[in-house]
Order: sequence, then C-alpha cells, then structure tokens
Amino acid sequence: MVCQSAGGQPIAPRAAQLLITTFDTWLPHQHSNAADDLIQQAIDRQDLPAETLLLRHLPVDTAAACLPVCHYIERFEPHVILCCGMAESRSRLSLEQQATRNGQTRQTSLPLAAWCETLPVTDLSHDAGQFVCNDLYYQVLGYSSVPATPSMSRQTCHAVFLHVPPLTLANRRHYAHDLAAIVNACIAVSLRGDSNYGNQQGLDFSK
Repeated sequence: MVCQSAGGQPIAPRAAQLLITTFDTWLPHQHSNAADDLIQQAIDRQDLPAETLLLRHLPVDTAAACLPVCHYIERFEPHVILCCGMAESRSRLSLEQQATRNGQTRQTSLPLAAWCETLPVTDLSHDAGQFVCNDLYYQVLGYSSVPATPSMSRQTCHAVFLHVPPLTLANRRHYAHDLAAIVNACIAVSLRGDSNYGNQQGLDFSK
C-alpha cells in the first residue's frame, strides 16, 4: 500500500483537500488495476494538486479496505474523497451516484449528473456493483451523510466513486481528460465549500 501526497512528499495532518483511493488487483490475469494506472498517469501528467492525498493499492477485501480509508478520513479530514475502482465490463468511465448495502442506499451530495453532461467519456451510474467497490463507497458515504453540528470535531466531507474500464492506447488520453476535470471539480468543491459546484456551469477542462 502506498500512502503519499500527489507530490510524493509526506502530508501534514489536516492538510488534505482531496483524498484519492485505488485498489490492488484481485484476479490472476490482472497485471495492474486500471483505476490505479489512471491515477498514476495523472501523477505523471501533474494533473493532481499537491494537496491531494493518495491511498493506493487497497486490498480487495471490504474490512481490510475500509479500515485504512476511514483512518485517513479521520486523521487528515479531506474535504472530498474520490474512490476509484476498476470495472472490466464497462467501456466508459462511470461516476457512481449511490451505494447500497442490506437494502439501505446512500447517495453522494455532489451534482454528478450535471458533471457528466460536460464529460465526454463519463456516464452517470446508479449501480456501484455488489463487490468491495460498493461496500467501500457505502462506508465512505457515511461520513458525508452526517449533518454538520457545532459539536462535530471533524468537518463534513463529500464523496464520489469513479469506475474505470481497462486502459488502452485509444482511451488513455480521453480518460485522462475527464479525470482531470473531475479532480478540478472536487478541488473547487473543497475550496468553495459548495457541493453544488458544477450544477449551474460546465466543469473546468483547463488541465
């Protein structure tokens, strides 16, 4: 597991605007996880702000994945959490609106439908699957669904899950383009403190 800032330096407690997580592989034929490969590409392209905290190569096991993610949320209090996972059967990026467990559904507070309108290769999804991706997202959404109160020791955060298909030479550049816009939107939410950022305007494709 790799825990670092986007700039490769240790990050001070409570300094993270954005926490990005990725998973390890889980099947013998998988040489790498496409979501982690896309994040590595973003690092190489310098598409991630320095205040981004990375928690990569999480084990593909619900309990083992949720524990470190929850620990980092409590320790660093990121404003926005972007969880990333691989979806081998999909052909476009997917932003997940919700996660469901035991008949209970939690939804993100971010305006993903509006975001997707300006993302060329990204769709809005209402099915995060029945695997660890869904379970982690459900757990993380629990942090963003708690109303802020004067007695809260940590601030309210926002969460989103991005599913990434296998990367190819043909789709890498397009996926990088949309990911950069999603990251920009997450950072804007963090800076503005407004979960509706992007609801009335297109996302920033300047990266």
